[in-house]
Amino acid sequence: KYLEKRLRKLAPPEKEKELKSLRKYFCLPIGSLLIKPSRLYFRLTENLAPFMFEVPRAFGPFEALLLDFGATEKPQIGDYCHFLSELKRETGENSLNPNELLAVLRVIDLVVSNLATTTTGNGSNLEVPYVPDENSRLVRPKHCIFRDNVALAQRVNSHNLRFVSCRLAKNTCERLAISFMSHIV
Repeated sequence: KYLEKRLRKLAPPEKEKELKSLRKYFCLPIGSLLIKPSRLYFRLTENLAPFMFEVPRAFGPFEALLLDFGATEKPQIGDYCHFLSELKRETGENSLNPNELLAVLRVIDLVVSNLATTTTGNGSNLEVPYVPDENSRLVRPKHCIFRDNVALAQRVNSHNLRFVSCRLAKNTCERLAISFMSHIV
């Protein structure tokens, strides 16, 4: 209530400045986690925990405030791409845990299923910025190879190769233009 009253009293430039600084640090308790409002949605059709959540009913009266902080009605494809970029900045070269990996794979599937029909504001097609490699680290799709031939993979020195996660489907890799090992060697 205090924040709502304070923000209502501020002039638009001051309000935006205040919101910008609050967005950096403000988190809401969802279960046992603290979640950024930009990862909260009023309608979420997929379970994307531990990264994206539906706003709990208890926060319903604060809808306007949550919208000001970055929560949205429902995620768009661009939100998923932005999330993957943000997650890469947060994790760096660290591996994702199994739950995080499953959520990232679901996000990639959602983006890929809509790739042909979705564009950015300037008309170019959206792309998945990062995919998990075999060590569950987020990497650029063009830096990975899909291991489509196990016999060939065993004969090649793969120390300098980075393979995409085996949990990423073959047709997903095709849609993301990830090179296939059998095509390269």
